[in-house]
Amino acid sequence: MRSLIHVLPLFAAVCLSVSVDAAAQTERHELLVGRQQISLQAPADWQYVRRDAEHVFKNRSEQVRVLDSGPLTREGFAREIRQARRLFLGNQIDESIVLLNRLKLRAAFPSQAQWQAVVSSWRRISRSSIGSSHAERRAVEDAYADVLSQVAALPTRGLESLAIAALDALEPTDRRDVRMQQPVSVDGRVGLLVETWDRLSHAHRTRYLFVPTGESLFVVRTEFGDFAKTGPVFDALVASIEFH
Repeated sequence: MRSLIHVLPLFAAVCLSVSVDAAAQTERHELLVGRQQISLQAPADWQYVRRDAEHVFKNRSEQVRVLDSGPLTREGFAREIRQARRLFLGNQIDESIVLLNRLKLRAAFPSQAQWQAVVSSWRRISRSSIGSSHAERRAVEDAYADVLSQVAALPTRGLESLAIAALDALEPTDRRDVRMQQPVSVDGRVGLLVETWDRLSHAHRTRYLFVPTGESLFVVRTEFGDFAKTGPVFDALVASIEFH
């Protein structure tokens, strides 16, 4: 896993309110992001689109996304794995596999050795199939118990560790470096502001906000388009966020 480090000391203090034209019209949106209800203001000339569980603000080729990271804490992983086990026991095997495949469990284990201790059981439950024999089903049930036991023993993860896991799922880690990171207050909550860029060219800057919301992270990120246009809108969105 990558380490989030200050590559360039860009700011002495975080300021996310100096962004879009102060005279520009804005529109407030009420969004359900994962399990978190929020509201924010976006420029009125940026179109709002809902894409599955994600919220996209776009203007021509420029896009900024708002999304939920999915479970990243041991409690969140345990809840989802218990739900997958209930589906498995109810013979809803395909549904249980879909749920398990969404989990970013590997990133939760601090070392390769700890992951190897659980990987056999994890593979067994994530590859279970309809029509298994009684013995095979029993082996899967035992594997569920083992995985839940290993997850319960995971250490508590801080914001930086959670952000690493979310970041690794959102962009190719082999081609990107962290340009900047720093804590930021968002509607009274502590978040982490992170900016990445291409490792070789230092182009294609991408800005992220990560804010803990229980078992997952609330995420805002610049997406496609010119960063000179998406960056200020990102800042304006973040500065207007209210958690409910």
